[in-house]
Amino acid sequence: MSIIFAAPGKYIQGRGELRVLSRHISGLGKKALVIASTLGVERIQSAMQGADCSACALHFVTFEGECSMTEINRMQRIFTDEGCDIVVGAGGGKVMDTAKATGCFLHAPCVIIPTAVSSDAPCSALSVIYHDDGSLDRRLALPKSPDIVLVDSELIAHAPVRLLVAGMGDAFSTYFEARACAASASDNIHGGKASLTAQSIARLCYDVLLADGRKAKQAVECQLCTQAVENIIEANTLLSGIGFESGGKGAAHAIGDGLNTVAQCKRMMHGEKVAFGSLAQLMLENASEDELQEAYGFCASVGLPVTLAQLAITEQVPETIQQIATIATEPGKKYLQHALPGLDRHSRRRNRGGRRLWRGVSVKSRHPKRGLFYEGLRRGRSGRPVLAHGCIQAALADRWSAGDRASLTNISLRRRVPGDPCDRIPSCRACTDMPSHPAGNLRAEPRFCPLADV
Repeated sequence: MSIIFAAPGKYIQGRGELRVLSRHISGLGKKALVIASTLGVERIQSAMQGADCSACALHFVTFEGECSMTEINRMQRIFTDEGCDIVVGAGGGKVMDTAKATGCFLHAPCVIIPTAVSSDAPCSALSVIYHDDGSLDRRLALPKSPDIVLVDSELIAHAPVRLLVAGMGDAFSTYFEARACAASASDNIHGGKASLTAQSIARLCYDVLLADGRKAKQAVECQLCTQAVENIIEANTLLSGIGFESGGKGAAHAIGDGLNTVAQCKRMMHGEKVAFGSLAQLMLENASEDELQEAYGFCASVGLPVTLAQLAITEQVPETIQQIATIATEPGKKYLQHALPGLDRHSRRRNRGGRRLWRGVSVKSRHPKRGLFYEGLRRGRSGRPVLAHGCIQAALADRWSAGDRASLTNISLRRRVPGDPCDRIPSCRACTDMPSHPAGNLRAEPRFCPLADV
């Protein structure tokens, strides 16, 4: 068993740190290629007014909008022509991914400067590369994390508040996914086990969000940089970045991937979708009512979505839930399987017709010391895995409210038996009408479930 821990070479955060950027990166080289969007160049140069750049020269180049191989190759040519020896990415996710990929291909030091903390991408050893038309090309695993991640808190405090909240949503998932991977003895994204350090960082990330999330949002709404804002910047960027990469991913990101395919969610940010996935994951885990209240209360207090309506999903709800579930559990979605152990020969059974089904099992029943409950995957008739757990449906149900949670916590889909209450309820619709069913009453076979792959 190998323990793998990944982190950036150096992390720098504070007000006005951009004014000493040249000094911070001078140990890596003498001339830096700074990649930024048109607006990003203006913001960076404005923040650097009066800065001394004698320690390391800066050459700015405008990012053309897509992290594609075409753009990466263009950056490599400029890097060589200008005689640069450092790559700096200043901006959002695609700018940072372009800089990290460019540095990887050139074997050059990489510096990341996020202009908003809307995700935990700055610290990661990963670049998502697209085709020129915007379709996904590949996820490029990098040999190392960035050499330096520098965050100017003053710049973050003047960014739109929604970006900060979206970053909190992404960070919100870190602890729950790391905990799930640790409970199932699963690997992190580097193929190793999570260290105690990574698990502690993931927990600290969650604690900081609960303590300072709402205060930080209120401060940024007034464009103030308070200590709460500083704490949330660190949680969104460093704690979450290390926690997810070294702790592991789980169902929250898998459900977020499913939401990415829903047309109504195109305007929703990554962190907003992943936060909703985290709430669904808690239902999968049969989390305690106290933990559910705490999680839902935090999301509601900072403005993260807790219902499908808040994700703009108001029509064709059962079909949309099936689409999300199919994408979330498609073959190769390793980080979903990490969070849902038990899919082995002990969890197989055959139905009356001899068709083999997959059934999730309780970790407590087989591994008492691992502490979490998962009951998660079935295979539909076509063989594609679908989410067939009532807790996921409850978390995706549009009629979610604080009053409904107590009655929904323990609902799960199990094998249908003759005389089941759902036989006697003609209008039984697991996906959209679950609040009307008492806990424990709902039983369904895939062919009776709107989520089923039939």
